[in-house]
Amino acid sequence: MYAQRAFAYQRMGDHVAAIRDYGRAIEMEPPVNQAQYLFHRGMCFTALGGHEEHAVNDFGRAIAIFPDHPGPYHLRGKLYATDLGRYREAIADFDHLLTMHPVAEGYQLRGYAKLNLGLGREAIPDLLEANRLEQDTYTDYLLAWAGAVAPDDELFYRSMQAVLAADPGTYRAYFLDNVDFARFRNQPRFHQIVGGD
Repeated sequence: MYAQRAFAYQRMGDHVAAIRDYGRAIEMEPPVNQAQYLFHRGMCFTALGGHEEHAVNDFGRAIAIFPDHPGPYHLRGKLYATDLGRYREAIADFDHLLTMHPVAEGYQLRGYAKLNLGLGREAIPDLLEANRLEQDTYTDYLLAWAGAVAPDDELFYRSMQAVLAADPGTYRAYFLDNVDFARFRNQPRFHQIVGGD
């Protein structure tokens, strides 16, 4: 009953109440059920914000109980990559996820983690696969970044052009500010694509 009420609270967006009820359910249930409740409680901690380490702990406990479910790897890897800056751990989680469930966001975030480690060339196959599975402007931006770091100037320019054709208002400033793009800023082709400045 605690678990069912927790599911209801979670769906309603009352994550504090859901966390409390999941805690009671985890105490009372056998491990086979605990994994699911830990996973959901981790999602609630993530939704609250500011509790990333609690979420990481719950996802890790869920994996320890039931290592064959892709969800905890996905969400823990996302926290590692986007909130905690623990890029090597993120890559390890996405490696597990993508062997079980090859999803665009998994490839995209693994590529993002590699980029943050300066591994531009290694990020490119992940980002190309992410775009093959689900075309996304942010993935194109990451491909431009990977092209700058790899280096692969043609990939940089091709991806930059795609990004700015799709959403110049959001991304133009990134091309003007990202330090990894500095070497392109004195090139006429850069200014032709970015416009102005």
